[in-house]
Amino acid sequence: MLAMSPVTTASMPPIDLWVSIGLVTIGLAALLFGGHLLVTGAAGIAKRLGVSGLLIGLTVVAFGTSAPELALNVTAAASSPAGVELAFGNVVGSNMANIGLVLGLACLVSPIIIRGQVLRQDLPLLIGAEMVMIAMAWMTPGIDRLGGIILLVGMIGVSILWFRNAQAHADDALTIEAESLAIQEPTLKWWMAVSLVLSGLALLLSGAKAAEIGAVAVAQYAGVGEVVIGLTIVAIATSLPEVATAVIAVRKHESDLAVGAVVGSNLFNILLVLACTALVRPIPLPEGHSDWTLIIMLALTLALYLGPIRRQTSRNGHSEFESQLGRAWGGSVLTIWVLVMIWTILRA
Repeated sequence: MLAMSPVTTASMPPIDLWVSIGLVTIGLAALLFGGHLLVTGAAGIAKRLGVSGLLIGLTVVAFGTSAPELALNVTAAASSPAGVELAFGNVVGSNMANIGLVLGLACLVSPIIIRGQVLRQDLPLLIGAEMVMIAMAWMTPGIDRLGGIILLVGMIGVSILWFRNAQAHADDALTIEAESLAIQEPTLKWWMAVSLVLSGLALLLSGAKAAEIGAVAVAQYAGVGEVVIGLTIVAIATSLPEVATAVIAVRKHESDLAVGAVVGSNLFNILLVLACTALVRPIPLPEGHSDWTLIIMLALTLALYLGPIRRQTSRNGHSEFESQLGRAWGGSVLTIWVLVMIWTILRA
């Protein structure tokens, strides 16, 4: 395995600690807002081009929440080897936070039901993608450019499969909610949609650079590796929008959309974000953090199958299986995630 670069006094950044924290805060805020503008503008352009509401909805649900991670990781990887460690921590940390923090809190508000396309297709795809990622990381060790290409091809295949299955199962709960999400989006004028896309891209790029510079500086001041900052601060911050979305969704009894967005976002983090990062700069396996964090990431994903599975009648009258995750499950995974974050910081 490749060891993380040691933190020395000579490597201390020439900027003040509080300035570094400010850069992280402003950068992450720009990332989140820029991602929202980009998705809104892209949806507006797609509507103007006559793209179906189903395709727009699936894109918004899956890609929208991963845009900040993609911008941050590619920018960080292009900057330095330290940025690559930040990118690795961000992907793994975001996937853990999406389940332990996002779905854990959502379940405490109201039980979540997993069914339809998410249970029979998307969740197995996510588990398979994580197992491929772990196998690549342990064999290389890390994710090289060939691994990035393989993951990116997997993303293309998953996207095609999503759209074809959504067309074939138009009455699926996730498909209905995804399409309704696109219908609710206002039809924008051309100039406004293009302006939103350009503004979103500008915010994503500038926010990613600011967050990357600030995060690396904070890691050096704190005497910890960049991977720790990625696993904790950056991952939590980029997962906050999913927290609000999931809580609102379960309160409206639209848990399919909440779980679908989390599973889709985690798939995008591996098959798109990690893949693009590896194409920019190969990702070594950081010493001391990779093995157990990868295992915990996979364990949290497998925990989505721990709810009682039962057969129910679907909206079209056919029977299908569904799994219910209650407050006990939510409290358990949230506690595990909090303990992992505390252990990560103390261990560093």
